[in-house]
Amino acid sequence: MTDFDAAPEGFRASIVTLHTLLSKKGPLITPRYQRPYSWTDFEVTRLFADLLEAFGVGRPYYFMGTIVVIAGRAAEIVDGQQRLATFTLLLAALRDRLPEGSPTHTLAQHLIADTMRNQTRLLLREADRAFIAVYVHTPGQFAELCELDEDAERPSSQTALILAARAIATALDAEQQEEAFDLEGFTKFVAKGAVFNLIETDDRDNAPRMFTVLNETGLDLSATDLVKSELFVRAGFTESEADDAGRAWDQHLDRLGRRGMDELLSFMPAIATRKVYTSPGDFTFFRRNFTDVVDPRRFLTSDLSRYVRAYEGLTTFTIDGGPLSAEINRRARCLANLRERGWLGVAIGFVADHEDDPKLVARLMQALERYAYALLFNVVPANARLSRANKIFGALGNAASLLDARSPLMLSPGEMREMQTIFRSPFRRDHFRRRFILLRLNAALPNGEVLAPTDDATVEHVLPVKAKGAWERAFPDAQVRETLTHSCGNMALLTQVQNALAADKSYAEKREIYFETPNAPLRALTASIQSIPEWTPAAIRNRTKVLMDAIERDLGLEAG
Repeated sequence: MTDFDAAPEGFRASIVTLHTLLSKKGPLITPRYQRPYSWTDFEVTRLFADLLEAFGVGRPYYFMGTIVVIAGRAAEIVDGQQRLATFTLLLAALRDRLPEGSPTHTLAQHLIADTMRNQTRLLLREADRAFIAVYVHTPGQFAELCELDEDAERPSSQTALILAARAIATALDAEQQEEAFDLEGFTKFVAKGAVFNLIETDDRDNAPRMFTVLNETGLDLSATDLVKSELFVRAGFTESEADDAGRAWDQHLDRLGRRGMDELLSFMPAIATRKVYTSPGDFTFFRRNFTDVVDPRRFLTSDLSRYVRAYEGLTTFTIDGGPLSAEINRRARCLANLRERGWLGVAIGFVADHEDDPKLVARLMQALERYAYALLFNVVPANARLSRANKIFGALGNAASLLDARSPLMLSPGEMREMQTIFRSPFRRDHFRRRFILLRLNAALPNGEVLAPTDDATVEHVLPVKAKGAWERAFPDAQVRETLTHSCGNMALLTQVQNALAADKSYAEKREIYFETPNAPLRALTASIQSIPEWTPAAIRNRTKVLMDAIERDLGLEAG
């Protein structure tokens, strides 16, 4: 063990092998503020490949980065548990492939479990300890771990452990097919060639901050860990309170997944400060506008649950609004089809505060959807969007103010009229607007479903774009024909197969394709054609009005 002269006061730094690190007296414990095991098979395979390459070229060691622990009878891992957990899985896989009782088999098991205490040397979070004890601590069980069903209901950390174990087993299988592979030599290299920069501290208060400093690379996929560490440090929990809050956080993380939790947290500064968060890559800004602002104890023990429920309901379309549930969730689905996600932050903050008042939530969702389309079609100028968004978040704490006709969330009479003009104008070459309006129109009609942009629902012009023969004779005025062709009243939503079949056929033939193609879904927009016996200029104009009235009524645009 080599000591560094330059270690900061309160910290001891040394270079240690995996063998030395795992052989320390007492177990290595994962504290509550740490995330569960979450490495992907890609990360696991890359670690294995790096070790194998170093071993293959005869390197004496392979540097595995920094490990930070709080020293004590049982050292707490501040940074490094993902790597150590992966190494423990690798040791278990190697152990179970080595002859039982051989020196290398004994070496691997020694680094996995303290036989004197009958305890795993690396203690992951409480929810995973029994799982590890069965499948990793116990010799001969690693193959069973690989065979577990990853789709079964279990904590996400255990699913990640199963997938990591499979990745290791697959990599080892490939290597053992090579006669030259030295399993015993590789095991010794893993144990004594993998080295770490070990930083130990007795300062429990500063250790989580060290974790933040070491990992602070911006608000990306590590955001959840950084925010959690900050909040737990600031909350000043007792050990029992920290355990309760940690278990609650794990449950939230399992419900939302890491990406979901990251997205939820990304909206917290705007919700907390009532102004738009404009620096997504700046964790210092995030800290100043969230973790420095909120009451961490209240957030962890009370508020977070409300926000998780709101986020989950809005993104899985499962808001419980009693008789209004279908209406609220239909609008959430429609909003989810838009590229812009800013609406979600406002919705989370509002739903979390008013989850017991579905009437207010339904009004908010309609207003949000109307405003989102105003953004989509540039009715709200780009240079006014930030200040208006700040005003919307500023009104978030007052439902009456946010839903008032004068609210920045509401469109002015002029903006309403501009939206109506955009909706009612022929589409011509504007395929972007056409796609979004027709999909949204389908959801506004009776028995209409919310279609995603990726669904097999292509635009069919009943009156063909290039009208010939009977079609041209029925619509002889070229200018009128061109306008009617690109009006929404002339359009249907068909599968790609139906669209190809319809082409420039007669109206009677098209109707047969629309309504009698086997196994083809009948979209509400297309179904509205059934009652029209002949396709004439008057039929198109009347259908356009009916359809536009429906979508404007659904979005609340008729007030303009």
